[in-house]
Amino acid sequence: PIHWAHVGKKGAKEMRVLADDAYHAYNRDVKAAKAEDRDRQTQFERTRDSEREKDERQDERREQQLALGHKKRREWQVALAAEEKRDAEAHSQFKKELARAKSLLNSPKSAPEEANSAHTEPKSAP
Repeated sequence: PIHWAHVGKKGAKEMRVLADDAYHAYNRDVKAAKAEDRDRQTQFERTRDSEREKDERQDERREQQLALGHKKRREWQVALAAEEKRDAEAHSQFKKELARAKSLLNSPKSAPEEANSAHTEPKSAP
């Protein structure tokens, strides 16, 4: 309790009014500060949430691009394997034909006769 006896009744009343005004001003300032803090916190949460959503969308896009990249790489690998298989078959066929051609050249028959017989149908005996 504050004793206002030394200031008199009129001074005491003025002091109470001033103190009451100061108290209410302080409460208004506290209320305004709390409202600003609440607004700031709300804005922070909105910004954080929007950034999180943006990051999640970017992550989804990256995952989709990565999956697409894996799919395309797999398709490329399958195509490359098929091409390598075709090349190996063609190389094998080439080696067979080369070996056949070498054997024809090295055979005791004459080369022109062998070449002609290779390109013509066999003659049937009467």
